[in-house]
Amino acid sequence: SAMGTFSGTLFAGTCGNDPQMWASDEGTRWRPIGLLEPGADPREAVPAIGSGNTACVTSMTEYDGWLYTALGGALDPALDRSSQGGPVEVLRCRKCDGTDWDGAAAPGFGPRANNGHIALAVFDEPPFRYLYAIVGNIKTGLEAWRAPDGKDWEQILVGGWGDDNNLVLGGGSAAAVYRGRL
Repeated sequence: SAMGTFSGTLFAGTCGNDPQMWASDEGTRWRPIGLLEPGADPREAVPAIGSGNTACVTSMTEYDGWLYTALGGALDPALDRSSQGGPVEVLRCRKCDGTDWDGAAAPGFGPRANNGHIALAVFDEPPFRYLYAIVGNIKTGLEAWRAPDGKDWEQILVGGWGDDNNLVLGGGSAAAVYRGRL
């Protein structure tokens, strides 16, 4: 599960058979903000989010006026169907009321084996600014991707950083900026 803030609102994403997204303006009363059909009334929102092929909201971050939400699988394939199933997903929203979720990356960034936890991080290295995604891959090792606009992703690291035993992340906050480095 993951929590984040965006535009003065607190967001919580859960794990389970169907991951869920919830929002609160004051931290005590929560409303569902899962996927709705375009043009639907936000008061009809349900909490379910994603394609149904993943089991966890693993990370959230704000980037260039959007809330990015990452959905993936569990650390242990025996505990979670998504580690054996669908690829990770990255969704984004601006209003975040259930009506404007938009796919921000191809499922799994292409490879179907990209189906473990996924961590999102924003990193500024002037003059560049990127949204990064670190993705668990149970076959070839961790991968890293980045996008300058949050949609046009390029792969920058493969194969578990030289050790294909580095298969999964410890969680959605496994990417962080420290001393000017990601």
